[in-house]
Amino acid sequence: MILAQNPSQALFLMVLGILCWGLWAAMFKLTGKWRYELFYFDVAIGVAIAVTVYALTVGSLGFDGFSFMDDLDHSGKRQWLMAFGAGALFNLANMILMGGVVVAGLSVSLALGLGGSLMLGMGFSLIFNNTANHLLMFLGSACLLVALVMIAVAYSFLISARQDQMVKAGTAKTTSSVPGYNKGMIVSTNAPSATKGLLLAIVAGALMWTMLPLVNKARAGDFGMGPYSLAALFAIGVFVSTFVFNLFFVNLPVEGEPVDILAFFQGTIKQHLVGIAAGMVLCTGIVAVLVAQQGNPENAKPWFTPTTWYALRQAAVLVGALFGIFKLKDFRDAEPRVRMMVWLFILLFTVGVASIGMAGSFAPAA
Repeated sequence: MILAQNPSQALFLMVLGILCWGLWAAMFKLTGKWRYELFYFDVAIGVAIAVTVYALTVGSLGFDGFSFMDDLDHSGKRQWLMAFGAGALFNLANMILMGGVVVAGLSVSLALGLGGSLMLGMGFSLIFNNTANHLLMFLGSACLLVALVMIAVAYSFLISARQDQMVKAGTAKTTSSVPGYNKGMIVSTNAPSATKGLLLAIVAGALMWTMLPLVNKARAGDFGMGPYSLAALFAIGVFVSTFVFNLFFVNLPVEGEPVDILAFFQGTIKQHLVGIAAGMVLCTGIVAVLVAQQGNPENAKPWFTPTTWYALRQAAVLVGALFGIFKLKDFRDAEPRVRMMVWLFILLFTVGVASIGMAGSFAPAA
C-alpha cells in the first residue's frame, strides 16, 4: 500500500482531506431543489465507488508488497466491527448534519457540529494531557469555544430578524403580547426556528464525538487496521446504514413534507452525478486523513504532534464555514450586529486554530 513517506506528503494529504471534508456538503447546493434525503443515496454510492477504487489501486500498490487484502486479513474481527460501527455512526451524524445544513446553513452546521465534536473529542483532553504549550492551548480552545457561541448567537439573531419581517409582512401569525415581553409568540408553522437548526448541529456533533473512540479502537493493537482497510470497512458501514437510516428521514424529514423514496429515480442525471461526486469527495477526504495519520511507515511514529493534527482538523471546519458564509451567503440578509458577530466568529476561530497549531512548537523544555 502507498503511504506518506515524509512530513510534506503527510501535510499534503491532510490539506486535501481538509478541503474535502469542508466542501463536500456544499455540493448539495449544486443540485437545485433536490431533497437532501435523496441526494444522500447518491453520496453513499459515491463513497462505495471511491473506496473500492482506492483499495484496489493505492491500497494495493507500493514497494512494500503489503496490499489492502493483506492488511484486511491481518486485522482482527473485532477491529472490523469497530470500523463498520464507526462508519454507521458517522453516517447517522452526517445525515443529521446535512439536515442542519438545509435548515441553518453550512457555516452554522459545520461549526457547531463538526467543530464542536472535535473540541469534545480531542480539544479538551489536549489542554492538559500533552506536552504542548498549555497557555497557547488554553487560549486557542477558549477562542474556538467563544467562536462557536458567537456563530450560534448570530444565527439566533438572524432567525429572530426574519421572524419579525414575516410578522410585519403578515405572513406569520402571532399571539397577543406576552406580559413582560414586547411582542407575541409566533404560532405559524411556516416561520423559521433557530432551535431546530442549532439542535440538529449539536446532535450531529455529539454523535461524531462518540464515533472517534471506535476509530481509535479499530486502529489499536497488534491486529489494528491500516488506513485503507479501515476506510473500506468504514465506507461499508456508511453505505449499508444509509439505506436503513434514510428510510426514517424520508418519512420524518427535518424540513418539508415526507418524500416518496421512489422519487429518487425521478432525479436528473446532473443531480445524481453531483451526489455521487460529493460522496467520492467525502471518501477522498476520509482516506487522505487516515493515510496522513498512519505515521512514518518505518517506525510508526506520527509525522506531527497531536495539537497540529487537531488544528488541521479544525481548519477543515473553518474552510467549510467560510465557504458557507461567503459563497453560499448563509447570512446574506443579516443586520449589522449579526454581520459583526460573524466577522468575530471568523477572527476568533482563526486565532484559535493558529494558537493550537503553534502550541506544539512552543512546548516547554523537558
